[in-house]
Amino acid sequence: MIAQAMVVTTTLLWGGAARGDEQRWPTPERPVSAIVERPAKTQLLACSFRESVCVHADRAAFRSLDSAAVTETLRVAEHALQALRALGLPGPRDDGDLGGNHAFDLYLLKTASTASSYADPRLTTTSVDQTSAFAILPADPPGPRCAAASGLTRALAQGVLLGLDAAQHSGTLALHSSYLASLISPCHPLEAAAIDRFQRTPELALTVGHPDRFEGTMLLSSYLDATYGVGKPGAVMSGLIATSTQHTPAVATHWRNEPDIFDALREVLPRRGEQFGDLLTDFAVARAFVGSRSDGAHLPDTERFGDLGRVRFEWSVGYDSLPRRVGPLRPVQPTGATYLWLDLAKAEPHSGVLFVAEWEESFVFQWCLVRVDAEGREIGRSTIGGVFGKHLAQQTINDLGDAAGLLIVGTSLGNDDRSNPFDPDVGPPREAAYEVTLHAR
Repeated sequence: MIAQAMVVTTTLLWGGAARGDEQRWPTPERPVSAIVERPAKTQLLACSFRESVCVHADRAAFRSLDSAAVTETLRVAEHALQALRALGLPGPRDDGDLGGNHAFDLYLLKTASTASSYADPRLTTTSVDQTSAFAILPADPPGPRCAAASGLTRALAQGVLLGLDAAQHSGTLALHSSYLASLISPCHPLEAAAIDRFQRTPELALTVGHPDRFEGTMLLSSYLDATYGVGKPGAVMSGLIATSTQHTPAVATHWRNEPDIFDALREVLPRRGEQFGDLLTDFAVARAFVGSRSDGAHLPDTERFGDLGRVRFEWSVGYDSLPRRVGPLRPVQPTGATYLWLDLAKAEPHSGVLFVAEWEESFVFQWCLVRVDAEGREIGRSTIGGVFGKHLAQQTINDLGDAAGLLIVGTSLGNDDRSNPFDPDVGPPREAAYEVTLHAR
């Protein structure tokens, strides 16, 4: 049950930052009234006898659909709802007869190209922000055969998650619904393409995803399960969403996503002797060992992505080329990461290195120097914690030992005002550039 996930999370998990010298941006909160209205002029085709879900179609889709397609849609929906319940999640919230009955409504549209769920106008009757939802699905889904089931499962997961927290950020909704879909209705071609997009742009914030497509940011939910989970897939992120709900005043026109999942992490992590920046840095390091670079000791079940899972390095330089000063192609957003590689093939035995990083003032970066052996395995690391009010970090490794390379990972924690931590609802994300200097020792 979701209550179990909430207990797991609150006993487990609640550091970030944002700029102190800047004027705070207005919060782009989501309206409590629906942005996307339920499709008009649709026909109810069938409802499930096993789960509370119905299929509708517009006139154009109705002409092209046969009974087998409708039956298959209901079969996938039933399987997804049963699996979500097995993962401890509740069903979607009752929509108050908005679709003609109290079931969750799936609308097959000829004009739709992607699957996604959308919140209904505010219907919450509880002390926290919750709402019902409906899903729009393409009548002729593009991509591989498994894409239809994956998209439907992802949309149903979104409907469930909106029922837990109607105000949650769209990026959170995208990453966790994608992860739940990968658990219930895996579709490797779709997932590999999403992981490739994610790993090609590591500098972007973890909340940049869109709910209308499968997102590689799902790796964050996977990482939380692997690091803090107790055996029930998806429970950690689901618990974070459930425990970071809020109450928006009845007279408000927009949902207010305060607290969000990052506030929850900043609250709970210190109880485990950790900080939010430590989690972001450890996750950033784990991203470097995805796909064909996997060493089997970081993110599980990611070898299957092969070269598409390899994170993009800003620079790869040889030890014999030092000293070097390098910078990124693009600045780094809060919760984003950056990667450098120092090849030690031509380094003398017991060589060392001096690492110096400088970045824009009013931001906080945390760095990690990871020694990697010739088999691609991590054999040690040094973490340079993000210090508020500082924009320089320095570390000397006197003996690199048997390392074949040094992986340098930087993570942006946001601005250095402790009272104004990173908030995905306040944006756009403020980017920061850096310079790294490496000297041979």
